[in-house]
Formats: sequence, C-alpha cells, structure tokens
Amino acid sequence: MRMQWKLVTLFSLLILLSMQFIGAYFIQNLKSYYLNNFSHSLNAQAQFLTYYLVPYLRGESSSSRQDEQTRDIENLIANLTQFNGAQIQVIGTDGTVIAATSENPNVIGQKNNLPEVHQALNGIPEESLRMRTVTGERLKSLALPIKDGNQVIGAVLIYASMEEVYRTIDQVVRIFITGLLIALGLTSFLSIAISRTITLPIVQITKQARAMAEGDFKMRVTVKGEDEIGRLAIAFNDLSDRLDRAIHQNIEEREKLSSVLNNMSEGVIATNAEGRILLMNPKAREMLQAPSQWEGAKIHHLLRLPEEMELSTLFEPGSFLLEIPLSKKENLALRVTTSPVQLEGEKKGAIIVITDMTEEERLAKERKEFVANVSHELRTPLTTMKSYLETMMEEETQENTLLMKRFLGVVKQETERMIRMVSDLLLLSRLDSEKESLHLSLVNMEEYLESILVPFHVQAEKAGLKVRFLSSGPVYVEIDRDKMRHVLDNLLTNALKYSKEEGEITVKLEENEKKEVEIRIEDEGIGIPKEDLKRIFERFYRVDKARSRAQGGSGLGLSIAKEYMDLHGGKIRIESEVDRGTIVTLTLPRKEESIDEGGIEEPLARRDDRY
Repeated sequence: MRMQWKLVTLFSLLILLSMQFIGAYFIQNLKSYYLNNFSHSLNAQAQFLTYYLVPYLRGESSSSRQDEQTRDIENLIANLTQFNGAQIQVIGTDGTVIAATSENPNVIGQKNNLPEVHQALNGIPEESLRMRTVTGERLKSLALPIKDGNQVIGAVLIYASMEEVYRTIDQVVRIFITGLLIALGLTSFLSIAISRTITLPIVQITKQARAMAEGDFKMRVTVKGEDEIGRLAIAFNDLSDRLDRAIHQNIEEREKLSSVLNNMSEGVIATNAEGRILLMNPKAREMLQAPSQWEGAKIHHLLRLPEEMELSTLFEPGSFLLEIPLSKKENLALRVTTSPVQLEGEKKGAIIVITDMTEEERLAKERKEFVANVSHELRTPLTTMKSYLETMMEEETQENTLLMKRFLGVVKQETERMIRMVSDLLLLSRLDSEKESLHLSLVNMEEYLESILVPFHVQAEKAGLKVRFLSSGPVYVEIDRDKMRHVLDNLLTNALKYSKEEGEITVKLEENEKKEVEIRIEDEGIGIPKEDLKRIFERFYRVDKARSRAQGGSGLGLSIAKEYMDLHGGKIRIESEVDRGTIVTLTLPRKEESIDEGGIEEPLARRDDRY
C-alpha cells in the first residue's frame, strides 16, 4: 500500500473513531435528555392534577354536585391532554376509575388493578415503561397519590406514548450520522489533499533516489514550502548536485588515470596482499604476453618467477632484471620495479612497474660489439704494419730494394684500408648526428645506371663474370648523384666479390605496382644464410668474417647504404638463399613530371625534408 493511502486510511480511522466516541456520548446524552424531559413533563402534569383534584375528591359534595365535579375533572383532564396526547385516569381510594380521557370512556367505573396504581393508593408514586401487545407501542406510565394532608384520597394515572420521543431521537441520530458521514468524506478528501503534499515530495525523492542509483543526477525534487518536507527536498537536491559533481570528478580522474595507464610506455600491475592481480595496463599485457583471463592470476606465474620466491620480496621497494625468452636467439629484457601499497601501516598489496629494457640491452651489446670490432679492425692492419716496419728496419732487408718496395706496398695497402674504415666511421657519425645533407637533382635513372655500370663491365670480365642491364624505359628520380653512386658501387662491388666464376649479375630498372622506381641487383653468388639476414645492416656485421676481411671489407658498406636510402626516402631490401644468390632491391619515389630525354636538371642544392 502506498504511503498516501496509508495516511488517508489512518486519518479516516482516527476521525471515525473520534466521531464514534463523540457520537456515542452525544446520542446517549440526547436520549437521556429527551426521556428525562418526557418524564418530567408527565410528572409535572400529574402533580398539577393531584393539586387541583384534592377539592373534588374530599367527598364533601352532594350527588348533584359530584356530577358537576366529575365534568370539571373531565374538562381539566381534557385541557391537560390537548397538547401532548397523554391519557389520564383519576382513581378513587377503592381503585375505581372516577374520570378518564375521552379516548377510554369505557374504563370509568371499572377498577384499575395495575401495580403502579396499587402503589399510588398506598401513598407511593410509581412509574413504569410498558409496551402495547398489539401495536408494540412503547408507553410511559406514572401513578401519583392524591393526598389531603397525609391522607390518600385517590390516585392519578397518566400514561403517554413515547414513540414520538424515540422518533425524534432517531431523527437526531440520523442527522448526526449523516453529518458524520459528510464530515468523514470531507475529512478523507482533505486528508488526501494533505497527504499528497506530504507524499508527493517523498515520491519524487524516491524517484530521484532510484534515478541516482542508475546514474542519472538531472532530476530535481520540486520544493513547495519551507517546512520539514521542503527542507528535506532542498537537502536531497543539494545531495544530488554534490554526488553528480563528485561522480563526474571521479570519472574524470578515472579516465585520466586510465588514459595515463593505457598510454604509458611502461607496464603497470597492481596486486592484492595475496599476490593476485587486480589491475594491469595494456603495455604490461603486451610485454608479458598475458592470457585473456588475467584477473585474479598469481603474479608469480605471470612474471615466470620461481615458486620458492617469497611473496614478501615483491612487497618490498626494489627492482630486478627479468629475462623472458621469446625465441631461441632472442630474449625480452624487463626491469621490474616493486613498491608496496600500505594502509594504516598494513601491507595491502603492491604496485609493479615493468620497463622494457630490450632495446637498451641490445644497444649496449651493439656498443660493446662495435668497440670490439673497431679495436679488432684497427689492430689487424696496425699489427701488420708494425711487423713489416720492424722487418724493414733490419739491415739485410734495407739492402734488398725489391723486398723493401713490397713491404712498403703492404703498409700502403693497410694504411688505405684504415683510411677507408675511418672515413666510413666518420660518415656514419655524421649520419647519426643528422649533419649529412643531400644535393638533389632530377636524374634519368636509365642513363645514370648505364654510366655507373661501365667500369664494372671491365672488372666483371677480369673475374670471369657477366653483367647485364635491363630497363623498362627512362624514369626520373630526384637523387644525390654522389651518394647514390656510393650505394650502387657498394652493392655492385659486393655482387662481384661474392659471385661464383662464370656467374651472371643482372641489374634491372622498373616500376612497381605503387608507381615507385625499383633497382634490382641480382647475383648468382654464395648467398646469405637466413639467420644472418636480420643483422645484415648492422655495423661491422659480416657473414663470412675471414673472407670479408680477405676481400678488404669492413662490414660498414651496407650500413651506409641503408642510411643513404633512408635519406632519400627510399628503402633497401635483401633476399638471399645460400648457394643460390642474392637479390638487393632499392626502392625510390618517382618524379611525376615528364621531362624530355637528356633534359636533366642541374643539381638542386637542398637538404632532405628529414633534416
């Protein structure tokens, strides 16, 4: 049942109960009043008769006088009963009816044996309530003795119908009940109106509370007064505004935190006191290759930590390096930093920050290898030069001019090798520091490649090799002629060095599907193992170190070639199979505007967009 109807029912019941008590009290008093008034009226009439009938009943008159007295008594009785319809009998001392009202003339001369008459003749007033057997009419009777001094000389019996009194009482009761029902209806209507003023704000507050529970804080309770309900509505609206601001602020903070966590380059993991994962950002899932159902998982399993490692270790401030194997030759190096979460001095969990150190470890390893390679590459020619110089300083060697010239030739060769290596290192240093610029010019690549291949035809013939050039037609590209020559010279030199005798080297110029210019250099040489292709562009990296060193290579040529291609906005790709040969593909963006053959522009001295 709604509160409004509870209030209406409560008000109605209270009013009904109150009206019942009031009605019962009122009706009882009303009934007593009318009945007492009726009794008093009858008693007054009877007293009046007893007073006026004394002279008539003394027995001092003659018979003629008695008849006159009887008529006077009848007239007196008739006058008394004219207004209230009462019936009166005047009874002598022997119980005989002397006179009576006109309604009962037959009783005159008869004896009245009623108990109250008998009591009255004995000097005792008596009244009673009777009911007529036939009609069921209620009668009130009163018998009073007529005394002359102390002597009873007769009695008066007066009785009247009480139906009129009871009808009056019933009518008043009906009027009262009708008024009660009308008052109850009006009260119910007013209680409904009053209860609505109480329950309507409560209903609105209930709706608003339900909406707030569902996340809607836009509803407002209508304030209709400054009473307790109005102040409650004001307080609830204020609570709604505060909660709305607090939740929006909380959402903003949570979104900021989520955005920070999702975009961090470090992985973040939060655990509870039992070491089970509560939160993990995408970077941590990516680095640790976490399963889809990671919530509630043990941190030991996710970090691949040994089971015997105590959980308290993770709940202490510190860090350690963790390596996770990705393949047989590659590991993921992670720096794990732990920090405990404490609440009221008790450890409730830990925050673990994971940093990917793989690239740093790789760079550190490359630096070590680079230093070792540079040291080795410099030590070899320096050792050779030292030994030859020491030999030349001997007396016997100084006398042998031919031997001296041969030794000096070796020293010169090693010196040139060192100069080339130092020059390449300086060039790479400039490329790393972004100090190397491009001097671009629009070049017909078909003519450009033909001019570069001229000296290589001669070298190929000496080595027993054949060089072919295939072109789909003239194409124009903006390049730095000198730097691109450096790239092509390096690649063609490698193709000559590592090709088998009577092999063939093919240079192709064509366009690919993306309308880019491709230069493909294919050889039928010894090839490169698949596992070495990933590191082929690393500095000082050589597949066959002994043969490369014998050929005079430093392991820097492909690194420089890749840097130059990056400067041009192009790409270099190598495909190879052992004993089947190697294919090197250079990709350059094509210049769209058409130019007549031979109409090559002058070099454009400008830097590439990257610089």
